[in-house]
Amino acid sequence: MKDFSIVFVKESKQFFEMLDFIELFEEISIDMEADGFYAYKAKPCLWQLCVEDEAKKYVFLVDPVLWKGKDPLPMQHIFGNDQILKIFHGSEYDFQMIYETYSIVPKNIEDTKIAADLLGCPSPGLDTLLNDFLDIKVNKSKRLQRANWAKRPLTEELVDYAALDVLHLKDLRGKLINELEEKGRLKWYLEECFLYQNSNPVIQDEITKEHSHKIKGAKKLSKSQLAILEILFETRESICSKKNLASFRLIGNQQLLDIAKNYEGYKDVFPKRMDFKIKKKFIKSIDLMKASKKPLPIFSPPKKKKYKKGPDHLTKAIREMRLKKSEKLNILPGVLLPARILNAIALSNPKNLNELKNVNGVRKWQAELLGESILNAIDKV
Repeated sequence: MKDFSIVFVKESKQFFEMLDFIELFEEISIDMEADGFYAYKAKPCLWQLCVEDEAKKYVFLVDPVLWKGKDPLPMQHIFGNDQILKIFHGSEYDFQMIYETYSIVPKNIEDTKIAADLLGCPSPGLDTLLNDFLDIKVNKSKRLQRANWAKRPLTEELVDYAALDVLHLKDLRGKLINELEEKGRLKWYLEECFLYQNSNPVIQDEITKEHSHKIKGAKKLSKSQLAILEILFETRESICSKKNLASFRLIGNQQLLDIAKNYEGYKDVFPKRMDFKIKKKFIKSIDLMKASKKPLPIFSPPKKKKYKKGPDHLTKAIREMRLKKSEKLNILPGVLLPARILNAIALSNPKNLNELKNVNGVRKWQAELLGESILNAIDKV
C-alpha cells in the first residue's frame, strides 16, 4: 500500500497552492461530509480530495467551516475543471450540495456506485466494495456517518474516516473498470456517467405547512386536529430554521401527530423534557390559530408529480422480459431498465428499433442490449 499524507486546507493561500498541485494530475477522488443530521439546512462541512503519483497518495481536507478567505470557498475551480476526471462514490447528495452551494454541476465525472450497480454487486456500499475488490476493511458505522461534521476540532477518528472515503477510490475504480471491460459493460458505464453529469440535481421543495399532511396518520385526523397539526408543524419549522436545528431534534413528526390528536382533551401533551419557552411558543401558535377563526383545512398532502401510465398489458410484458434478462445478467431489474423508462416505452409502443431509440430516457446500451427483446415482448401482446 502506498504511503499517504493528509493536509488540512483552511485559507485562501493554502487552497490555491493545493489547486496548482492537483491540476498536475489527471484524476482526483472526491467526497463530502455535511451536517444534515444536525442543521436545519444542510451545508458542506468538509471536502475530501485525493490525488496520487507512483509513490504516494495526497489527501486534502478542505474545511468550509474554518475557511478564512474573504470570499466563499472557491470549489468551483475544481468542479468546473473538465480537464480532470473526478471520481465519486454515491454522489447524488454531493451533487445536490455542490449545485445548491456553488451553482455548478461537476463535469468529467465517474461514480463507482454506478459501476457497481451495472456489475450487479449485491451491496454497492463503499465499505463492502473496498472489502470485496481490494481486501481493505473500513469502518463505515452509522455513528461516524451521523457525526456532527460542523463541530470543530474534528477528532482523529473522524479525520481518518474522512480520508478513507477517498484514499482508495481510484484503486477501486480501476478494479471496477477492469471487470466492466471483461463483461462488455464499460460502454454502459461511460454512457450512464455522461448522462448523469448532464442532468440537474434534484433540489428539495420548500417546506410548507401542507407537508404535515404527509405525516403517517394525518389522514385520520379531524379537521380541527389537522389544523392543530399544521400549526404545530409550521411553528416547529420556524423555530428550527432560526436555530439552524434539524427538525426532528426539536420534536419528531409522530410526537406532533400525538399532540394534535390529544390537545383538545388534554393540553399537557407536550414531551416532559421540552424546554418551557419552546412549549409556550407552540401553545401560543395554537391559540392564535384558533382566534383567527380561519376555515379548517381539508386533508391535501403535497402531490407528487404524476406521470401518465403506459397500458397495463404492455407494461407487464416488458416487465416480465426485464426480469428474465436481469436474472440472466445478474443485475437488479431497476438498474437494467428503470421503471420510468419502462413506462415511457409502454406509452410510446415502439414498432421498430429506431422508434425505441427515440423514446425519452432510453440509453444506447439499453437499445442495443434489450431492443429486440422489448419489441418481441410488445409484439406478442
